[in-house]
Parts: sequence; structure tokens; C-alpha cells
Amino acid sequence: MTVPFDGKSMPHWVRWVAQDASGVWWGYSVEPLRCDHGWYENEVGEYIRLGKTEAAGWRNSLCRIGMTDGKQRRNDETR
Repeated sequence: MTVPFDGKSMPHWVRWVAQDASGVWWGYSVEPLRCDHGWYENEVGEYIRLGKTEAAGWRNSLCRIGMTDGKQRRNDETR
């Protein structure tokens, strides 16, 4: 699944991105856990709403955001 946001449009602390069942994309500072209708940060770290798209395949939407040479980049590996 392709994340519809680039690293430049996210806060610097976002390390994970995932979509919920309603189509909302969220950015997380720590790896979130999946629940029935989305993801949660387990009360550690920060999260932010990034936008909304069609919710096709949200269960496989989790992507890690990495840093390379000080620039944020997306890692296409999904779970």
C-alpha cells in the first residue's frame, strides 16, 4: 500500500503511518497496535491525524517512516 503523504508534510517525530477503517490516516511516534477498526499508540508516544482517503486495505496500511541523511523517507514495507 502506498502512503498518500510525503515525509515533508508530516511532523518530524512521525515514525509510523497507518490508516483506520474509516479511511483516516494517522502518524505515530511509536509503532501502533492494530485493533478492530484501526490502530492505537498504547498510551505511549504521540499521534496526529494526517488526512483521509478511501479505506481500501487499511489492515495492511502500517508503514514505517525512516530517516536517511537527515531527510525523512517512507519505507514501503507493510505488515
